[in-house]
Amino acid sequence: SLAVTRQIDANRSDTLVELQALAEAPGLNGASVAHDDWHDRVVTLLVADGIDSDLAALSAGAYLGGINSMLAIWASPEEQRSLVELNELLDDRLRPIW
Repeated sequence: SLAVTRQIDANRSDTLVELQALAEAPGLNGASVAHDDWHDRVVTLLVADGIDSDLAALSAGAYLGGINSMLAIWASPEEQRSLVELNELLDDRLRPIW
């Protein structure tokens, strides 16, 4: 996720346009980070690592919800932190569940 956030920070204006398009086009709702396919992929990876399926589902939901929130905060005109900084904050908060 840090590699992705570095790329997004480097292309802030393009990413903000893309996020605005997602927000304004209900038909693109499936393109959001927390789409069911993404959630299921994270659950599959965690279960393959031996994590209980219920715990894997809860962890995946927390992580993907955190990413969506992180992007919303970052896109705010008042926000001064980089997406990488926000990603590191998210990782610090979620590390105990991993």
